[in-house]
Amino acid sequence: MNCNNKDTTDITIILDRSGSMECIKDYVVEGFNSFIASQRELPGTCRVSLMQFDDKLEEMYTDRPLDGVPLLNLQPRGFTRLFDAIGTTIKKTKERISNACKCCKPSRVIIVCCTDGAENASKEYNRQQIMDMIIQQRDENLWTFIFIGCNMDGIKDAQSSGFQAKACVSYDPTYISVKKTFQDLSGSICGLRSMSAAQYAHNVATGDVWSGSKDDVNKNPSTGA
Repeated sequence: MNCNNKDTTDITIILDRSGSMECIKDYVVEGFNSFIASQRELPGTCRVSLMQFDDKLEEMYTDRPLDGVPLLNLQPRGFTRLFDAIGTTIKKTKERISNACKCCKPSRVIIVCCTDGAENASKEYNRQQIMDMIIQQRDENLWTFIFIGCNMDGIKDAQSSGFQAKACVSYDPTYISVKKTFQDLSGSICGLRSMSAAQYAHNVATGDVWSGSKDDVNKNPSTGA
């Protein structure tokens, strides 16, 4: 690895592959691949990790340069170990960055969780632990956390697990909605990668990390309004 952390972004995607994802599998694959392609067009160094989960957790690849990221292979099955996937990802990302030499540590760390359902199978982490981990990394190390969920119940759960309201986005299980969500995700992360260190720190603190449509972001999960 070329050790130069200036303008280096570390992105980890936590991607649900539980059985209920089958109906939108092709939409997600297309959206994910387009997201990676668009990130390649932006100047600066960016490295990507992918964790897929159902009732098992699988690190598909870790710390890959954008040019080394393969096309997505998504095979839905099983249940939804959402909390375990988030907790394990935070733990492993923290360890990886802590063990890197100083010049290799990224200037921005972004974790994106994409799911279509709610937690139903975790064994190692609970909601309070996830909240504590997210808040600690956001407050102490300026990590960005983005949650993309398929229904407002999932968004409400995410907010009660430490994700900021402005960084939680709901999509519909349709081609157009999934496509637009990944386009907005790409635009949001391009914005985070491009802004100054001071602006980035401000946006992480306030939760202003999503630059796509605000229609879903601003919904009140308890009312859907």
